[in-house]
Amino acid sequence: MRLTLVIIVISLSSCVSTYNFEIDEPSRFLVVDGFVSNISFDDINARMETDLPLDARYFDLELKYSSVVSNTRDELISGAQILLVNDNNESWDYVESEPGKYLLAFENFKVEPGLEYHIEITLPNGEQYKSTPSGLPEGRKSEIEYYESTKLVYEIELGEEVIKELKGVQLRANIPEKQGELNEYIKWDFNTTFVVIARNLPTNTDPNYECWATDIYYYDDFFVGEASEVNSTLDLQFVDTDHHQIYDGFSILIRQQILNEGYYDFWSGIEKQKKQSDLFAPPPYNLPTNISGVNNNNPAFGYFGVVKEYFHRWTFSNDMVSYPIIFYDVCNIPDLDPAPFCFNCMAYDISTGLTITNEKPLWWNEK
Repeated sequence: MRLTLVIIVISLSSCVSTYNFEIDEPSRFLVVDGFVSNISFDDINARMETDLPLDARYFDLELKYSSVVSNTRDELISGAQILLVNDNNESWDYVESEPGKYLLAFENFKVEPGLEYHIEITLPNGEQYKSTPSGLPEGRKSEIEYYESTKLVYEIELGEEVIKELKGVQLRANIPEKQGELNEYIKWDFNTTFVVIARNLPTNTDPNYECWATDIYYYDDFFVGEASEVNSTLDLQFVDTDHHQIYDGFSILIRQQILNEGYYDFWSGIEKQKKQSDLFAPPPYNLPTNISGVNNNNPAFGYFGVVKEYFHRWTFSNDMVSYPIIFYDVCNIPDLDPAPFCFNCMAYDISTGLTITNEKPLWWNEK
């Protein structure tokens, strides 16, 4: 379909001219986002209090239509059929849990070494797509260390941009030297949990006095790197200590994923785009993909990865820094009514990506 844009230009002599421009209506394309790994739902349940300190989860996959035009809203795709297949001809069906989101709801499923996996997608309109088969990559766990540090940031005060110095803790990965000739590609991301206290309750024995809020977008940065011929380090997330969430308990789940080269190139491309200014950044669809059409030639974007996972939970304690941590009593600010969570921790503002519970997680580590 083509749209006609009519521009009317009025000159100083009051003549009117009409210019017709033929503009192609932007086409939409499929975007795929998902992965599978060597860690199953059952593995996490069995090792939650040891080396897998997180809540059990199923592998998920998201499908949507997007467009090259930046101000158009993505369209989630419901009603698709998705199959995970390995080269032993074993297969697993995804089930749709909410519009555009599909779960691989098998508690014991995990990727097995020596096998390759791919997905097969059938959309409601009959279009079929598949990913390139991929196997489990090899790589070792990076140890996580920290050190006291500062960071300069730009902030707006009274309408002017100023530079502020933040105090905090710098997380760092110690990357072991690679084994053999194959390259080892790594990605780290973060999931933050903090304690919410209902300080205006008359007693701390109330079940809604203490809660644990987990926010997947609290730190939405990720980092990618490679193992080299020698041991190396990479600075990861900087943790600012000047905020009220850190006072009563603050923990970060650091997920390390070993990637195949194509998946690494995909995430490296996204990282480069985030570091560039909006003006010069390449369009988000201009990235490597392993998704292709089977019965069509339509473009598809995104990636389906097969990864090896490790987890590390880092919990902040006051003795990690040389200065006192300031207590912000946000429930008793003069001339302001207390927020609802000051009387019921379960009433803490629930934003996108945040969940809350008044049951202490099994993996929570008090410091």
